[in-house]
Amino acid sequence: MTKFKQGDEVSFVSKKSGNAVICIVDFVSPSTGEVQLYKKDNPTSDPTKMVFKNPSELTLIQASAEVVVQPKQVKPKTFKWMCLECGTKHNSYKCPTCDSDEKIHNTDADTDPSILLGGSYSESYYPGE
Repeated sequence: MTKFKQGDEVSFVSKKSGNAVICIVDFVSPSTGEVQLYKKDNPTSDPTKMVFKNPSELTLIQASAEVVVQPKQVKPKTFKWMCLECGTKHNSYKCPTCDSDEKIHNTDADTDPSILLGGSYSESYYPGE
């Protein structure tokens, strides 16, 4: 038995007219396996015109294209300061580990790139102002 998925183009033979009807799969019921269809020439997919069919009555014409999802790229965490007391790298006014306000600019590989570009100061008081 063929498993259908949303967007597949299928056909079935109408019992009234005996003609082949081309439809698009809108939904596949996971519990019963029935397939909800709408006619290809009715792209609005009006719920009153949808039909439920048994998958054994359907013939696959064209499978829908697989959608490739790209994983999100996560930016590496950058830190502006390094605590002089405990060595913790952080971005706050005081060290979150030891609550010290003694800090120096972080110059390691995980430094905040805005420092290198001459970005603005992030604390309310900067010595020399």
